[in-house]
Amino acid sequence: MSTWGDVHRRNFVRSNSGSIAVLAAFMLLIVAGAIGMCLDGGRAYTVRIQLQTAVDAAVLASARRLSDDPSADAQTVFENFFTASFAGKHSAQIKSVHVTTSDTMIEGSVTADVPTTFMQLFSFDHLEMVTSAQARFGMEEIEVVLALDNTGSMAGTKLDALKSASHALIDSLTTANPAAEKLRLGVVPFARYVNVGLGNRNASWLDVPLDYTETVSGCQDTYPNAVASNCRSVTSTCYNDGTPYACTYQVCDWNYGTPVNVCSSWTNSYTWSGCVRSRAYPLNLRDGSYSTRIPGVLNASCPSAITPLTSNHSSVRAAIDAMTASDETYIPEGLMWAWRALSPTAPFEESKAGAVGRLARYVVLMTDGANTASPQADNHNGTDAALANQYTAEACDAIKGDGIKIFTIAFEVSNSAIKDILRTCATNPGSFFDATDAAALRASFDSIGTQISSLRLTN
Repeated sequence: MSTWGDVHRRNFVRSNSGSIAVLAAFMLLIVAGAIGMCLDGGRAYTVRIQLQTAVDAAVLASARRLSDDPSADAQTVFENFFTASFAGKHSAQIKSVHVTTSDTMIEGSVTADVPTTFMQLFSFDHLEMVTSAQARFGMEEIEVVLALDNTGSMAGTKLDALKSASHALIDSLTTANPAAEKLRLGVVPFARYVNVGLGNRNASWLDVPLDYTETVSGCQDTYPNAVASNCRSVTSTCYNDGTPYACTYQVCDWNYGTPVNVCSSWTNSYTWSGCVRSRAYPLNLRDGSYSTRIPGVLNASCPSAITPLTSNHSSVRAAIDAMTASDETYIPEGLMWAWRALSPTAPFEESKAGAVGRLARYVVLMTDGANTASPQADNHNGTDAALANQYTAEACDAIKGDGIKIFTIAFEVSNSAIKDILRTCATNPGSFFDATDAAALRASFDSIGTQISSLRLTN
């Protein structure tokens, strides 16, 4: 027999069970809603990234089109490029497309709704997002000088890789800048010296001695009866421009016999091949004061001649193809002559710096190793790497101080000191590249081409 207390307890349990059920259902709804919001939000975030990518691509493509055809309707051009890149691939519904332009700028803005699934339970049937991008186009002119390492360690496949990557950079720049006269390129091949070209022999800024010959006489001991024995091959480590490699050479034991003194006369020739050395410090790191002329060096070996800035891009390609590799590395000469090529005054006067409203100037420096040569008396036959490194750093600072941006590339470089110098030399961290192989070298030049392009996203 149930008492009143038993009945009361049963009613309380029923009442409490019902409350728990309601609370559980409410919590389940909240959890489901949270999961749904995460799923809807994640999908919206993905669409937003894709939408921004499409807007970026459309505004750049539109800028190129408007550069070629200023009369084109910017709104139509942008919508066509955007639709081709985005429409039909996503669930987003485009609400509006807005385009504004000026003489040198285009901005595209797109508003879109992304339908929701779970969030509809909370009366949110869509998420709105707005993306925009700007790009410059038109009037900017660009000057780029490639300071390229042509030293002995670049011989073979490394020089081939450099030529290929340089051509790819030119392809990138000419594609982005179809108006050839607004893109001027130059090349400075460097090693121990640079070659300013035989045509400049009588230039006011250059001091080249006259070619000459001299006949000298002398006597010396010769050993006509020398006999070699116990000849054997020796494997050792040799160096080419500071780069070690395994080499094999022959060593013999010699019995020279009785010397015979021989006297003779011979003629030595001294000629100039276009090679120049640096002036004394600090003029070696200055673009100016050419009343103190740059000295030419007779009977020196140097790379092919500098190609001054030109809008004839075929001649630049030909200069790249003509590069050969030999001799030691002295990076400051490559940097300084790149700077001089980007200056509107002598030695080279092709730059339009100061003559046009919007001009961007760049040096692209590539080297595969550390400095192995340095100035010494009347040549660059010294081996003071610390001095050469100091001059490299000072040259970089001077060039950047003139408003020129510098890209630097270390190609298969193991020397940490020179990599640190190149990293600091670059205008910003994104302008330094550590290329460990030919593919990375090509990627470095590709990235530089993208960064230099006159059509840039501004946000």
